[in-house]
Amino acid sequence: MNYLQTLDFLYSLQKTGIKFGLEKTSKLLEYLGNPHKKYKTIHIAGTNGKGSTSTFIASILSHMNYNVGLYTSPHLLKFNERIKVDGTEIEDEFIIQIFKDLKDKILELNPTFFEVTTVIAFKYFEEQKVDYAVIETGMGGRLDATNVIEPEISVITRIDLDHSEYLGDSIDKIASEKGGIIKENKPVVVGSNNEFVKRVMKEISKTKNSDCIFVDESYFSEMISKNFNELRVRVVSDITGYEYWIKSPLIGDYQVENIKNAIATFEILFPLQNLSNEISNGISKLKFPIQGRFQLIKSTPQIILDTAHNSNAIRNFLLSLNSLIPYSKVAIFGIMKDKSIDDVTELIENSFDTIYLCQARIERALDVNSLAEKFSKSKIKKFPSVKLAIETAMKDVDKKNFIVVFGSNYIVGETLEYLKDEKIYG
Repeated sequence: MNYLQTLDFLYSLQKTGIKFGLEKTSKLLEYLGNPHKKYKTIHIAGTNGKGSTSTFIASILSHMNYNVGLYTSPHLLKFNERIKVDGTEIEDEFIIQIFKDLKDKILELNPTFFEVTTVIAFKYFEEQKVDYAVIETGMGGRLDATNVIEPEISVITRIDLDHSEYLGDSIDKIASEKGGIIKENKPVVVGSNNEFVKRVMKEISKTKNSDCIFVDESYFSEMISKNFNELRVRVVSDITGYEYWIKSPLIGDYQVENIKNAIATFEILFPLQNLSNEISNGISKLKFPIQGRFQLIKSTPQIILDTAHNSNAIRNFLLSLNSLIPYSKVAIFGIMKDKSIDDVTELIENSFDTIYLCQARIERALDVNSLAEKFSKSKIKKFPSVKLAIETAMKDVDKKNFIVVFGSNYIVGETLEYLKDEKIYG
């Protein structure tokens, strides 16, 4: 099988759906000699901020001269984006080879797409002899396929109501699932969260005899400046007394939380070292590129992409966006069926002159007519595809305007695909 045939088979596993549990992942890994036990890991769960926090941590480790693997999901353009070592995506040839090795076992066990993808990543990291692998959960934590690892430290980013049909219908239940990555006698860093989440994490940590560090209680930040090129922030640690002056290429006010999550991780993981230079340089010179986080495409008109896909993320993104661009801008927006945005529709409407509604090429996408019912008719234009929405917006809007694309990883991914095809980007 060639690369495309291999991916077709992998994607066909998506019909298996989402099934929580560690048994099949463990059996596949055991078949391969348990590669995930050959290197150190850092495990990251949460609703928002996982990708950015993971990227910061991996880049800092790489700047410290460790060989580092990074596993994230979903991808925007190409499957290989999910699995990287030292900033470089997994090779097509390795995906083909590992699939050949696993095919009979896959047919026997009938695992999910994410279970197989996780196993491919863990095996690749062994082959590449990584020192550390930074592992982002797919969904949840306790029964997520990635939770077969025994990490050096766990990180819980901001938790919100999301994927309720799988994780529970309350913030307490979702927090309990995310907190399932906390391991016996291993520390956990908990990002900025409400008191309900913090209480759950305290309880889990106590039962696991795990030191629990709450970032919002021990790290303090001051925004220095921000523009489309960088965000500058000062962070002071109440734990060590160290001061960090950070220049981040990932902008957006919400990135300050993710930066503090990364700093806390390193202070706990390397308690006897002052790593302020390594942390500052690792963040300012991101070794692991990440797309779709307040990403500016310098086209005419200019385009901003953000993968904000639930109410909390959308709110944080738009508040940060509006502080930078209070004037004319239009939106290209679509969401998934399982997302509730009723509490941010007014903010979306007030932020844009026109909203070009569309739907991604995926069954989970909310159809554009149903989406339109959430907005004032005077504000919206409806399109059956992302491509048609962005084509029309680029013709309609003034060259000085901004086109802002958000609402889903899939909406951003299809936009990037169009921009690359049209040689506007990449």
